[in-house]
Amino acid sequence: MGKELICEDYYFYSNNYSTKTTFRGVLFCNDNDLQDASTCIRLYGTKEQVSKALDEYVDKTGLALDECYTYEIEKEGTFFYDAKRNIEIAKSLSMYNEIYLERNKVALVINLI
Repeated sequence: MGKELICEDYYFYSNNYSTKTTFRGVLFCNDNDLQDASTCIRLYGTKEQVSKALDEYVDKTGLALDECYTYEIEKEGTFFYDAKRNIEIAKSLSMYNEIYLERNKVALVINLI
């Protein structure tokens, strides 16, 4: 039996920039540009993979977590149930699963902005 795959959305406080350095061979110098880290990401994989990917993302960007939501098909009768939205979520999850399998079961980090 395989491990259950999960999909979660993470939202961070936006107050962090990193410097992206690009070497320009023609001028033989570096260009330094500020680059904003994404404050909205979706992670897809096993619970352990998602947890590890989140830790790595936070370490890399230095962002502080604000909110987290599970991205899943809502059951009928729940507060957030919407049949049309469930169809879109099912399509997205199916696409994520295909990419996940193509990439040898490595966790996906998807930019939501």
